[in-house]
Parts: sequence; structure tokens; C-alpha cells
Amino acid sequence: MKKTLLIISVLILTLTSNSQTALNFDGSGDYVQTNYDGVLGTNARTFEAWIYIDTNVSATTNYCILDYGPGPAGNRNTFYYKGNGQIGYLSGGTNGNMGSPTGLVPFRKWTHVAFVLNNGTGYLYINTVQVATNNLSAVNTTSGGTKVRIGEKVPSNSIAFKGSIDEVRIWDVARTPAQMAADTLGEICTLQPNLKAYYRFNEGVAGGTNTGITTVIDYAGTNNGTFNGFTLTGSTSNYDTGKMLTPGYEKTTFQDSLCGPYTTMNGTVYTTTGIYYDTLTNSTSCDSLIEYDLNISSVNDSVYRTGGRIDSWDSFANHQWVRCDSNYAPIAGATNRFYTATVTGDYAVIVSRNACVDTSECINISLTSIEKNSLNQISIFPNPTNNILNVIGLLNDITYKIYSINGKLIESGTLNESTIDVSTFENGVYFLQLESKEGNSTIKFVKK
Repeated sequence: MKKTLLIISVLILTLTSNSQTALNFDGSGDYVQTNYDGVLGTNARTFEAWIYIDTNVSATTNYCILDYGPGPAGNRNTFYYKGNGQIGYLSGGTNGNMGSPTGLVPFRKWTHVAFVLNNGTGYLYINTVQVATNNLSAVNTTSGGTKVRIGEKVPSNSIAFKGSIDEVRIWDVARTPAQMAADTLGEICTLQPNLKAYYRFNEGVAGGTNTGITTVIDYAGTNNGTFNGFTLTGSTSNYDTGKMLTPGYEKTTFQDSLCGPYTTMNGTVYTTTGIYYDTLTNSTSCDSLIEYDLNISSVNDSVYRTGGRIDSWDSFANHQWVRCDSNYAPIAGATNRFYTATVTGDYAVIVSRNACVDTSECINISLTSIEKNSLNQISIFPNPTNNILNVIGLLNDITYKIYSINGKLIESGTLNESTIDVSTFENGVYFLQLESKEGNSTIKFVKK
């Protein structure tokens, strides 16, 4: 048997460091645009962030920490800082706005700020202490608006942020002061179900050249952000020294394009394109989230035989039939999905689709014993299968063995029924070996 498998694999590792960086905004329209719709309707919500304000900001101008939603009154969610040391929330209209007393946010000092909406009532917190409350019964965020922005208001007029922002967290629950105080001084250690978006801004180097960074990571999911207007070099409009916090959980992203099953660090096998997750424990006893962004473009190299004819299961691939007993020499003109042997020999097919290439098992065809060999009449379906492998053909006096792709014997028995139950098998690639007094044959199948 000869197996050829072309794998194109690109590994992108995005690993959280403990650099404790933040993101500096220069007040000239630089902002982060995320993919998160935000908490909608009248549902409870909590916004949290650490902010650092320079002394040269205007005392009368608002600076947006985050915002999202449509523009009309009652829809947007503008969480802001004002240069007079005040924080506030703007949604517009009656019972849609609130602000704290002035002079509560100092210059040149990291300050934790938060907004909570709970049953139509708004609350503002500075360093987890409540500083204001107000009726916000008009707030009702409809869908279809601007997704969450950090450092700038939703489109209409600009209220760009000037200063540095760190640890932006958005929750779909009204957090209490005690809950905020419990993890304000540290990065989140274990992901919580109500944490819907979480931006740590730890991707870059403070004051360094970060122009190669294109993504702000959402550590709570897949709502990553992109830069708009940042220079990403120098002392402003770039990564900055952040609030020093206890390190939290790590997030690692693997992006792979491959031509076969993928086995994760936890041993789970995936056979289809998608985004999958493993959760491990890192060196600080916090969650370590492994994200696998997989693009699997596999070909199916399974074949079945009927007499002197061999058929490929993959009807969408390109085919080239070869002679295994002649150093896999291509058979001229044999490029259909099936091939009918005219002489005794060992045959296989090379199947290819885009960059993926695989070679089937070698099938021995003896034209003088076709009528006697019951294995020639056997085929299986579906392939891939979820639970049951249906076997079609003559089943008398045939035994079978199922091996894993690593050669481990998984199951054996006598093939006296038309089905084999593989529902308890792990997802992956297996080989069904059939044996009779006339010979043996092997058929590859995939459990998914």
C-alpha cells in the first residue's frame, strides 16, 4: 500500500503575553471596530474598562470609551468620559442619559469605570463604587446598528477618545459592585457565561512598532476588532503601558488548512471545516483556551469493487488510476471515477481536489477468480458515517477487523449481518479489513 497526502498547513499562534499593554487613542478619530452586536433590547448589561486620561484634554468635551447601536434616541449606548472628571452614559431622549458628579476621575492615573443597566435603571461606578443612578427606561437597543466600537461614537458626530483604554469587558448581566471588585485588579481567569466580549489589548509592545498587528483579540469569543486610524508606532495612537493586573487566562489560536482529519491537543478528531475549542489549565491555574480555526478540504480515497471494476467514492475529485505492482505507474487515459481492469494486477486511484491529493488502497484483481471471490461484491455506505456502516454484498464466511489509522485493532467479528455499529468509535479514520478463504480486502472509512 502506498499513501500520499499533501498537506498545506499554516500555523498562526496568537498567545497572550503578560505584557499588560493598553491601547492609546490620540483623539483624532482612531478607534477599534469589533464584530459584536452588543446587548440588545432592554436587557441588562454591564460595561467595564480601565481608562487613563492625560492632563491636556478639554474639560468640556466628551470622549467615548465605547458605543454601539443605531443612532436614534434610545438605541445607542455611548459610555463616555468628560474632561471635567465625569463619566456618563448617553442613549438620547427622555430617560436615556445620565452622568456622574464632576471631578471624580483623576488625571494621569488608571481608573476603573463601569456602567450598568438593570430593569430600566442605570448605574455608574468609579473604582467599583457607585457614583450615580438614574431612570433609563427609554433605552431599547434595536438590531441592525453599528457594532461595538471602542474609542469612538457610532456615526453622526465624533467624540473620539483621548487617552488610553485597557480591559474592556461587556456583560449581558447587571454586575454588582462586589462582583466587579472581585476581578477588577486582575485579568479574567476563568471565562464566565455572561461575559460576551473581552478586549485586553495585550497584542502589541508599548511604544513599539506594531504595524504588523491587524486584530484586537476578543478573549471571550470570536468578536475580534480591527484598527481604524491608528499609527501603531510611537508614543500615541499605539499600544501603551497598561494597568498592571494579575495575569489571567490565555488564548491561543491555530489556523490550519489541511487535507485530512485534525487531532486537537485534547485528542478530539475533527473532519470538517469549522472553529473548535479546547480548554486547558495554564501555569497560573487559569483557563487556557485553545481555538482551532480549521479549513479541511479533504478528498475521499475510498473505493469499492464489483467484479473487475473499481469505483471511487469521491465523485467530485479528479482521478488517475495506477498500477500498484508497477511502481504506481499511471494507466494511460484512466481518469474517470471508475476503472475496469483488463488484466490481472494490483490497482489504486489517485484522487485530487485543489491542493489535496490522496491515494486509495491497492485492490488486487484476479480475472480468473472474480466469480469465486465473495469480497469482490462487497461495498459499504455511507462513508463518512455517523453511527452505522451498511455492508452490501455476499456476507457468508467472511470475518472482519477494524483498525484505527494508527494500526490499533478496534473490533473484530464475523460479518453475518448487513450493518456494523460504529457509534461508540471516536471520530476519525478507520480501515475495515475483510477476510475470506479466497483472500482479503481493506476498505477505508471515516467516522464523524
